[in-house]
Amino acid sequence: MMKLTIYTAALTLMMSTPVLAKDDHKDDCTDAKDLVNMAQSIYGAKAELTDIIAPDAILQLKALNGNPAPTGMLYRFEGQTVELPLDENGVVQDLKQSMNFNKDGEICKLIDGVVPEDTGDDTVQANMNFSFAYKPQNGSYSVATLREGAKDGSKIMNSLAPGGLGFVVPGLKSIIIRPADYDMDAMPTVTWTKDGEVIDGPVPSVYAKTQRFLIKDIKRSKADSLKISGPYTLKAGFKFDPEEMAKAEAERVAKLAGGTNSAAE
Repeated sequence: MMKLTIYTAALTLMMSTPVLAKDDHKDDCTDAKDLVNMAQSIYGAKAELTDIIAPDAILQLKALNGNPAPTGMLYRFEGQTVELPLDENGVVQDLKQSMNFNKDGEICKLIDGVVPEDTGDDTVQANMNFSFAYKPQNGSYSVATLREGAKDGSKIMNSLAPGGLGFVVPGLKSIIIRPADYDMDAMPTVTWTKDGEVIDGPVPSVYAKTQRFLIKDIKRSKADSLKISGPYTLKAGFKFDPEEMAKAEAERVAKLAGGTNSAAE
């Protein structure tokens, strides 16, 4: 049985849904409706909501309770089948295809190309991450563009609510800046300006190589433009607690240093 957990972004906010509804099939499958609704909301968003941001969804299948790891995901409906492969981390490839699936179909996990029987236990957890990258990634953005992109992403997230995913939809309240390649050592350089002059700007919350800024802090700083130097990705993100982020970063650093985490206490 596949259990769906919704991660509203790959940052700080996690929400869980109930186990997806199942019928009496003996195979380890679940209804496709929720997946199709999600894909249509994300990939079928109106053009006016995607001129600034590029919405995307990442679905990862992870084995539970000692069961074998899935090797693929299968959609089937009235004799039609579509197999979606997984990468080495269990992330479903070509997920956008699911926006065209029939909602009356079903999705099944595959083990070495075969749909296993349903044991009645939770065997797979499906983790969903939503991403809202700004476009283009050219290094220069007005604050008005940052705010508008976050508003558009919030509207797309709101469209998920009627799909039955079972969670309260949060708005996008921050921006996230990280290296284009997360293996890079250096973080991108962030510069805030007002009327063409460099200002101090908002203070970032940093975790590992990722810098996060609350949009309300950007507005409070009076900055009107952002420039990013170095290979980077910029995304709209969800609200976070700067104090909790600072604590998490201190704990991460202490762990890497082999310390006692006293810096986070």
